[in-house]
Amino acid sequence: MMEQFTLPFLPMLADDDIRKSTLAYPSNVRRWRPATEADCGLWFHTEVSNIILPARFDYPAVLQKIEAKPPSLVVQIPETVDIVYDLSHPNSGKYPLVIGEWKRNLIDPERVAGKGASRVCCRICYNAWCQRQYAIEYECPYMFCLFCFDGEQLLLLQFWATSLEDMNDCLVDCWVIPHRNNSPGCTLRYAFHRLLIQGFRRCQGLSGLTVSINGLTPALRELFSGTPVFRIESGKLVYSHPQNSDGCIFHRELEVTHGSFYWAFYGQPIVGDNGEVLRDTRPMWARVFVGVAKLSMFAMTGIEIQVP
Repeated sequence: MMEQFTLPFLPMLADDDIRKSTLAYPSNVRRWRPATEADCGLWFHTEVSNIILPARFDYPAVLQKIEAKPPSLVVQIPETVDIVYDLSHPNSGKYPLVIGEWKRNLIDPERVAGKGASRVCCRICYNAWCQRQYAIEYECPYMFCLFCFDGEQLLLLQFWATSLEDMNDCLVDCWVIPHRNNSPGCTLRYAFHRLLIQGFRRCQGLSGLTVSINGLTPALRELFSGTPVFRIESGKLVYSHPQNSDGCIFHRELEVTHGSFYWAFYGQPIVGDNGEVLRDTRPMWARVFVGVAKLSMFAMTGIEIQVP
């Protein structure tokens, strides 16, 4: 169900409306026979990634790299992931939004729904552990994989890590999304779109600034979400400003014109001692242009797959 899929994700914001309004065109109708992992990757690029990426030509600009090494790594490692999506903006740092692998023969749809589901869950958990090592090496809590016998299943993983050290032992969200998913199910395009948004929010957080909001400074910032976290007197960590009450509300707002978060009081920007708006993160783009959508980029049409 769509509600179950989106529940662990951050809420959609104003810049998401800009991306959704970007021109999108359907892929050409053709036949596919995913006999190898490379076939699965080609299908994903053609039918999912290529449709979603035009919305990320800007706001922010996303780059797609094949078999790339970790961009922030000082010492090279022998392994590489099949695909990396990262930002071209200097304020994003050298961190990927999402990394991915093409895998086959992992999920049997009949066993997912049948009595063999426990075995499937064990294999998924084992694969999640293997992908965790990639996520740690690439300093990326978001991992997507396309696999199954015929390339029809998409596995999404989200590591609930507050810091890089936490990625060795943290909760992991796991979604298995079939290619053929009728309403009210979730399409592969929409699932991947939301995962890229999560990765972007995390990169926004990595560009975060250390600021004091009415005398209080966040204690840390979650790695996987980019959200600032406060510590109250009891030592407990909270997401909302500790001084918030019925008559006092501090919160973050998104500046659509350049992709930064700023602190607001009852919807009005807070101005610092220097006369400038108190920003929580740095800008991520320079301008905004809103187009008119020709086609929903999340619809999955004109696709025929032959199972080998």
